[in-house]
Amino acid sequence: MNVMIVLLILASMVGMVVGLKKQKEGLEGGRPLTIVCLVLGALLMIVQFRSVFSSDARDRLNREMAYRQALGTRIGQIVASEFEGNPRVVVIPDVRRDATVINGFTSAMRGTGTVEVLEPDVEAYFRERRQEENIPAEYADAWVEDMVEFGVPAELLNDLLRQVEGHTDVLVLFSELPFDFRELDIWDQTERPRIILASGQDVLDDEDIAGGLERGFFHGVVMHNRNPEGWRADTPVPRDAAKAFDHRYIWVTRENYRQHL
Repeated sequence: MNVMIVLLILASMVGMVVGLKKQKEGLEGGRPLTIVCLVLGALLMIVQFRSVFSSDARDRLNREMAYRQALGTRIGQIVASEFEGNPRVVVIPDVRRDATVINGFTSAMRGTGTVEVLEPDVEAYFRERRQEENIPAEYADAWVEDMVEFGVPAELLNDLLRQVEGHTDVLVLFSELPFDFRELDIWDQTERPRIILASGQDVLDDEDIAGGLERGFFHGVVMHNRNPEGWRADTPVPRDAAKAFDHRYIWVTRENYRQHL
């Protein structure tokens, strides 16, 4: 809260009282003083409210960015500690291309293995598909926007992964698993990379994900933590990445997934 603005608002209120008193006593200048102070006070209150709301929005954004960075950093730490040697890691960002997550991951992996980030252009993919689907031009933008929300389709992910086929030890998906994930070529590879689903699952009752953990298709899965501590605005974000991760997320593996079903 801006103390100076508050003091000016109080001063304008005092000015209004003085102006009203002068006006009541029939003294010259009472009415103009009242009007000026009223307008000034109203403008200052608008400025103050906008400042407060802007500050709240900024705080929420900074908070979410801190948790997103913790997600990337913690997954990078896990990969660095659980894969020996010089692992070749391929990262698929989410459709928003969230640089905060990727920066956290690559920083944690620095000096350990090689990291290649493959960015899927989901919007361009669906703009091309729009022609094939015969979507009318007037609905094109809305259709593309809706389809992008489904995440990276299997066809596009297959195209990206062909660039690194046979040269990937770990595949980290910060994007959602494709809705048509059964069409992924990776399932047919004899030497497939270890896959980490890092987008944040809400539940694990999906037999495909639980089954993938059980059969070893997935090295690990990130779940959202149902504990409200990490979602409350009045809970500070821990500086330590692992603690911040535990506030908001759960690292689920073959060994512990049953307790999260």
